[in-house]
This record gives sequence, structure tokens and C-alpha cells, in this order.
Amino acid sequence: MLDELDLFGDSPSRPRRHRRRRDSGSGRSAATLVVTVLILGVLMVGVWMGFGVVRDFLTPPDYPGPGKGEVTVEIKQGDFAGDIANELYRKGVVKSAGAFVDAAEADQRSRQLQPGRYKLKQEMPAKDALDALLDPKNRIVNRLTVPEGQSNAKVYRSLSEKLDIPIEDFEKLDKDPGGLGIDSSWFARSDKKKAPKTLEGFLYPSTYDLDPDTTAVEALQTMVDKFMAVAEEMDLRNVAQQKGITPYEAVIVASLGEAEVIPKDLPKVSRVVYNRLNHSDAWMNKLQFDSTTNYWLERQGEKRKDSSGLSRAELNDPKNPYSTHAHAGLPPGPIGNPSQEALAAAVNPANGKWLYFVAIDKDGSSAFAATLAEHERNVQTCKKRKLGC
Repeated sequence: MLDELDLFGDSPSRPRRHRRRRDSGSGRSAATLVVTVLILGVLMVGVWMGFGVVRDFLTPPDYPGPGKGEVTVEIKQGDFAGDIANELYRKGVVKSAGAFVDAAEADQRSRQLQPGRYKLKQEMPAKDALDALLDPKNRIVNRLTVPEGQSNAKVYRSLSEKLDIPIEDFEKLDKDPGGLGIDSSWFARSDKKKAPKTLEGFLYPSTYDLDPDTTAVEALQTMVDKFMAVAEEMDLRNVAQQKGITPYEAVIVASLGEAEVIPKDLPKVSRVVYNRLNHSDAWMNKLQFDSTTNYWLERQGEKRKDSSGLSRAELNDPKNPYSTHAHAGLPPGPIGNPSQEALAAAVNPANGKWLYFVAIDKDGSSAFAATLAEHERNVQTCKKRKLGC
């Protein structure tokens, strides 16, 4: 038993076996360590790369700026921030769509972005790109100003030049107001006279920024829509009817005032119109406005003239339906496009018994008179001051 137990005691061979196991284990440990280090290294690289992906996801790539070159981008009607971001990315304006979306979400002004074409730089910081889109100076537009009282003939010439569209396209649309939302009820007249159904009077005078590819229909629709918005704001239809006139007659009276006097005198000249139309003496029902003859001349392709340059034959031409010297009552339709101020004066004229008026000052101010004698004195003042009487 003791000899057998000695097999587990100290013996010459045991230490050798023990050393062999220790040497073999040391080699495997070293190899394991190397593998472990490699695995950890790979894992660390993977973690770092993953962090980079997450970092880029959480913070989309963005250009440092300030940008270079020039490119045209377009915001379409109904585009969301993502749509705009993709357009900017495709055109090389921003480094990533995500960067612009983040900039837009962080700035409430992004809700003010308007459809249109814009000139921007390439390689811009997303925030700078947003600022540029919000700056009206960067929008590519054809700016057109329609002055108060301007006739459709002049508006169409200006539009044709600005948009490079044949003037005939506008003239064709002029004859179809219903196609632009002006229904037949707008042309009703209390005097039962037949009204020419055109766009005259419905192209609201204002400044319009039109995109380069704006069509003739779109341009005129924009102006008509503006008129309708102003008319609704004023409640023009109801107010006119309460005054005993139709909305169309209000537009005609407004256009007459716009052509004859400066803004401060609009309420008075409206009163002159109504006083003459309602006068018991039939000859007073002729308004005798030179502006209506000038309008007719323009429609015939001729130049307008100063009042002193209009002949009696021209003023009293019975073949001219717009002559308020030859024909009693209001002309067939508006003779220009009136402003909101003129429309307001047409439905809210000043109180007075005036029947005449004439310009007496270089600033355009007029003198109003209730009698012919008083009016003739005002005419002499006009002539002395060489104001075209």
C-alpha cells in the first residue's frame, strides 16, 4: 500500500511530467492572449466604426462653408422640408439632406418658405442654405408693377415683354373672364345696358413677382384672384347693393375716378358721378369725362392725348360707345383697373352737391363746383396755371 501511495509522492519522474504540462500550458496561454488581443482590436475597430455611423446618423454631414459657384434650385408647391432637402442635395448645395432637415426643424422661419426658383451657392452650410431660401433677393422672378388705373392693354404689353409671351395670348384670355372665375353675375348693371365681358377692371393694380415660366393663364389668374380677395375683404358686392348700385357699376365708377383725380379727391369725384347720373336735367346725365375718350383711343391702338389735345369731334364721336360726351350714363365698362381706395370711394362717396371738377394744382388736386359759374372760374385757374385745360 505504501509503495502504491508513493506513486503520488515525490519521485524522479513526476517533476518532469509536471514541467511538460506547465510548458505546454504557457504556449497555449500566449496564443490565447494574442488571439484575444486581436479579437479585442477588431471589436474596438468595429465599435469605433459603428460609432462613426451612429454619429453621422445623429449628426448628418454638413459643409463648413461659405459655399462657391452658383446653382438654381426649385421649391415646388406642396414641397415638404424633406423634398426641399433632397433638391438641395441633388444640386450640390448641402452635403446631406439630413443636415438641411435638421436646420429647418430648428428654425420656425422654415414655415415661410415659398415655391419658386432660387439662386444659391454650392457646398453651403445647411443653415446658410435655409437663410438664402428665406431671402427674397435670391428668388428668381420677373417683377411687374401694375399702377392704379392702368388699362388692360398696357398690362398685356408689360406682361408680354416680361414673360416673353405673345400679347395675343393675353388678349384671347381677356375675352373669357368666366374661365378665370369671373361669373356673369359680375357684369350686371342696374341701367340694363349690355356690358362687355372682358377682364377690364379685374386685374388688380399691385406689384407681382412672377416666376420665369409663368403662363399667361397663371399671370392673369394671379391678378384676378387678388381683385377677388380685395373685393371680399371690402364686402364689395353687399356694400354696393346697399348703395343702390351693382358691384360692376362700382368698379366702373372707381375706374373713372382713378383716371381723373388723385387719391385724396376720389370720394368727391365719385359724388360728382352720382349727382350727374341722378340729375333731373337730362343733359347733366352726360358725365363729359375726357378719360373715357382716351380709353377708347387706346383700345383702337392710338395714343392717349392731353385733354387740351382732344378735338370736339373725338370727344363727341357717337360711334365711340365709351364717349361720355356723346352718350349719357356710365360707359359700357371700366376704363382701367381701380385700386382698393378707388373702389372704397365708389361705394362711399363724399357728401356734396358738386357737378363739376377741374385740376387746379400741379400736384393734381382738383376744385369741385356745384354751379357752372363756379366751375368756369376754376377752369380759368386751370388755364392760367397751364394744367392742360
